[in-house]
Amino acid sequence: MKFRRQIAEDGVVLGFRIEANAHIGTVPREFRFMVVGLDECLFRLDCAPTMDGAHINGPERPMGFPFAVEGFHYHPWVENRAFSKPSKIYGRLPYALDIPTGISNIQQGFRVFCDLVGITASSADNPDWPKTRTLL
Repeated sequence: MKFRRQIAEDGVVLGFRIEANAHIGTVPREFRFMVVGLDECLFRLDCAPTMDGAHINGPERPMGFPFAVEGFHYHPWVENRAFSKPSKIYGRLPYALDIPTGISNIQQGFRVFCDLVGITASSADNPDWPKTRTLL
C-alpha cells in the first residue's frame, strides 16, 4: 500500500513529496519512505530486509561507504546525485548506508526518515500501518 503527501516549505508546495510504501503480508512488517521530486526518487529509507536482502554498494562506492549493507538502510541524495544531470534526475540510488539507530515500527521509521532529510513533522503526521482490507 502506498501513501503520498506533498512537502511544503513555509506553506509553499514546491513539487516534492513523501511516499511511504507498506509491504502487506511481510513478517516482520516492512516499509519504505522516499522523497520524490520530478517523479524520481531523491532519498530512500529501506526497512525491508527480507524483501531486499543485502544491498551491495560495489567497488566504486564513495569514501566511507561499506561494500555492502544488511538490514535497514538509507540511500542519501548527496552521494547518489552524481548519477543525475541538470536535465534529468537519475531515480535509481545505487549507494546506501546503514541506519544509525534502531527502528522497530513504522512510526520510528518515519521519525528517523524525517531526521535524515531535515523534514519537520508533527505527531499528527505520524503514519500508521494500513488496515487490512476485507471483502465485506
